[in-house]
Amino acid sequence: MLSLGVVLTMVIWGVSSLWGQINEYQGLIEHEATDQQQVLVVAGEFKVQVQEWKNVLLRGADDRQRDKYWTRFQNNEAKVQADATELLLTLVKEAKTDPRHQQSNAGELLAKFVKAHKAMGISYRNGYNAFVAANYDSSVGDKAVSGIDREPAKLLAMVATELNVLMQDASKDAFEHSQDVILTTVISVAFGIIAAIALFLTLAGRMIIEPVRALTKSISHLANSDYSQEIAFVSKDEIGSLADSARLMQENMKSILSTLMQSANQAENAASHLSSSSADARKTATDQQLQTEQVAAAVHQMSTTVQEVAKSAQIAASSVQEADGLAKDGHIVVNETVEAINKLAAEVEQTSVVIESLAQDSQSIGSILDVIRGIADQTNLLALNAAIEAARAGDQGRGFAVVADEVRSLAKRTQESTSEIQAMIEKLQAGAVDAVAILVSGKEQTKECVTKAALTDIALNDIEQAVTAIKDMTVHIASASEEQSAVAEEINQSVIAINRSTEVTVENVAGIENASEEVNAMSKEFHRITSNFKV
Repeated sequence: MLSLGVVLTMVIWGVSSLWGQINEYQGLIEHEATDQQQVLVVAGEFKVQVQEWKNVLLRGADDRQRDKYWTRFQNNEAKVQADATELLLTLVKEAKTDPRHQQSNAGELLAKFVKAHKAMGISYRNGYNAFVAANYDSSVGDKAVSGIDREPAKLLAMVATELNVLMQDASKDAFEHSQDVILTTVISVAFGIIAAIALFLTLAGRMIIEPVRALTKSISHLANSDYSQEIAFVSKDEIGSLADSARLMQENMKSILSTLMQSANQAENAASHLSSSSADARKTATDQQLQTEQVAAAVHQMSTTVQEVAKSAQIAASSVQEADGLAKDGHIVVNETVEAINKLAAEVEQTSVVIESLAQDSQSIGSILDVIRGIADQTNLLALNAAIEAARAGDQGRGFAVVADEVRSLAKRTQESTSEIQAMIEKLQAGAVDAVAILVSGKEQTKECVTKAALTDIALNDIEQAVTAIKDMTVHIASASEEQSAVAEEINQSVIAINRSTEVTVENVAGIENASEEVNAMSKEFHRITSNFKV
């Protein structure tokens, strides 16, 4: 603003000087040109007066025409005297204030004209009387005044010449003075502009370059994943707005990174717990498979023994008792398996919620990165505007152009860092999506295991009922041996089905365990990435 005030002051001074010169030239026109024009008017009236005299001589024989033109002659004579006297007074007045008029002979010559013109009037009246006395003989009247108008006409022409010289001298002085004023104005405005540019560069160094360097240093910490350094720059201009945006971005990133770190720790702990639970479930399923195989062997043995039921009811009763115990044990094992699988399903559900939260947090980071990218674009735009202003400033704007290039380079590095962070977050988001898909698959497989375990429980209940029936029918062993053989075969098939279901359960649990290990690995990788940030 100060530099603009200096330039405006110089411009106003120059315009005022030029306006004064214009007024001076206008005064020249009003005085010199008016005087010159008045002389021409007097000269014209003088010629009309002489012409009216000739009309008197030519038409003197006619009383009416003679009186008419003689009256016109007298009127023009009076007008010439009045206008010449008025012009003389004007010239005398101007001679008192204008040195050029003091050195000019225009006033003196005009005074001689006025005197000569009065004398000429007397001569014309004498000639008129001689003309009337000679019975209106025009040659007598013309001879009486012959050549008396030459001296006044000559004096009037000399006055016009003197005034013309005054006009030319005044115009020349006004032109020379206007050139001096214009040159002085141009030099003054040029010095004012140079001083304004110097002042602008000094203020720009204090108000733009130093704040930009400080802000550049703070943003460099952000680009290097260091959010612990406080951005202390405060201002109410565009650079201050940029600093406020960077400060807000820093606080948001710190908050999000803290949340992400906590989520990463929770995900890692949940993944470890899920891995441990999966290992326990696999061990339980393996034990169940072994027990089921034992049940299958026992049932097969029972099927063989049924053929000999008729030989010894005691042996049959003992075998039935053993089968009843094994069925109860199998029922207990199945119940335990169902509980373990339900617990595993709950752990998988919790892990899925954590991973989904992790994915949402990564989406939040993506929006923050958009803010960073917007700040980088704004910085790039400011740098471009600064480069344009520097180019307009010419050689004086070279230093400003270098600063603009540094700011544009900073914006470019910020965009590159944002792209790298975006790539890492997209990788993290993809891993989170895969983890959620795996957990959903594991959850569905867990539900299938629960369903099959329930079928196993139903089958074991059938076994208990069958064993009870065997107990009740021991008295009819001989007659029901064939029926017992069929029931034993049915039991054998059911146990085989249970064994197959158990094998599937073992495989599913192994898949869940592998998925939990992958989730654990991804959580550790995410924790490693977030540990690179300083908050």
